[in-house]
Amino acid sequence: MNLAKKFLLPLIAALCVSAAFAAGKSRAPTFDNPNAYVFNVAEIKGKAKDNIRLVSEIFDEVASFKVYVYNEKLDEWLVWGVGTLKGYDDADFVDTKSKKLKNYQWFAVESVNNREYSYAVSKRHDDLYITVSPSK
Repeated sequence: MNLAKKFLLPLIAALCVSAAFAAGKSRAPTFDNPNAYVFNVAEIKGKAKDNIRLVSEIFDEVASFKVYVYNEKLDEWLVWGVGTLKGYDDADFVDTKSKKLKNYQWFAVESVNNREYSYAVSKRHDDLYITVSPSK
């Protein structure tokens, strides 16, 4: 066997296994609430390392939302925090004790009252923005 085959074949095999493993990790973990919005923060352009901010495009007087992060090591969803919106164009930072936003890939947001909303996610000013609007 020549030198190229001796090193090239194991390298190709390792790359295939790595790609298959990475593809499996890119699938959204299951979240129990069908009204929740689950997203992969790595698929959103920009940086988000500081806070999560909720922005309202809903006309409800008061609506609270829980934000979850998926802990891959524990294979479970953890509550990141809660934020409350008080009418159209209101904004609120999600209250949390954690400050390691960049350590998580998968996030979920759900309304505390279990109402159905539409969500749009963006990154601005090193924060993760979740815009809540009426369900379509």
